[in-house]
Amino acid sequence: TEIAIIITNIKKAETIKRIFRKIRNLRKVQSGPIHQLKIPKDPTANPKQIANDPDKWTEIHDPTEIAKATIARNQKHFGQAETETTPMFIEPLKTSIDFKATTLESECVLQ
Repeated sequence: TEIAIIITNIKKAETIKRIFRKIRNLRKVQSGPIHQLKIPKDPTANPKQIANDPDKWTEIHDPTEIAKATIARNQKHFGQAETETTPMFIEPLKTSIDFKATTLESECVLQ
């Protein structure tokens, strides 16, 4: 009947609304400091290969150590682009968007 279809549609709409509310809550960005960080016990280990092995990770809680570990990870990660054949290190981008981002093209990208 028509009433049954209307009720079914209302229930579907309510379900969709709940799902989107959950997704929105999951996507909220964390604000505030990081209180703990898991890092590989072996600094040479590939995190993707040990992701599911809790014995290969250690937790750090000291803010200074968290900062050091984060900086070390970012430096390692940033350096990967230079050694691999990425578009940013192949001409003409290598010259037009330099490492220090001091060119006009760099400014355009940053804006």
